[in-house]
Amino acid sequence: MKVLKILTENSALILEEAVGILKNGGVVVVPTDTVYGLAADFRNEKAVQRVFEIKGRAEDKKLPVFVSSYEMLDKIADIKDEKIKEFLKQVWPGKITCVLPTKDGGTIGVRMPNHDLILKIIEKFGGPIAGTSANVSGEKEHTKIGELIEEFKNLKVQPDLILDAGDLTLSKPSTVLDCTTRPPKILREGAVSEEELKKMTG
Repeated sequence: MKVLKILTENSALILEEAVGILKNGGVVVVPTDTVYGLAADFRNEKAVQRVFEIKGRAEDKKLPVFVSSYEMLDKIADIKDEKIKEFLKQVWPGKITCVLPTKDGGTIGVRMPNHDLILKIIEKFGGPIAGTSANVSGEKEHTKIGELIEEFKNLKVQPDLILDAGDLTLSKPSTVLDCTTRPPKILREGAVSEEELKKMTG
């Protein structure tokens, strides 16, 4: 488990290393606009399986996905309702995960984080990445890098790389919205409260 401290002068190196690991089926701990997250290639079953093993997460709980653009979103979600597209543009990039319909008739949780580094990683990677909070299931999410490293260093299955951005601003995980219904319904209130959501969307 390698730890790379994020400095301005090594940002290109950070991008190359993180994207290289993701393309090779590895798992990277990334800072986000909420809490530290585990990132893996969304389309690589073995990589996704490793995220489940690191977290000790129940396998019936699907992993949400990070995207960096609406073009990328269109490749994984099937949004026919223009009002939902308008809604997404009001809340993204930001701290809201939206459950959206897929082309195969299922659903997927998607978020466009408001964090420059993770958006650059996704863009350079060239596709959506699985992204979930970097913590053991049932334990608290991490904004403090020291606590995260301490928890992960003793795990049987570990991430390949931790991107150390220092302590993040204190935040809850993202708020999860079911956007397959109108109006969208809150499934988990997190970093954005119901009241804040109403202000954002009018």
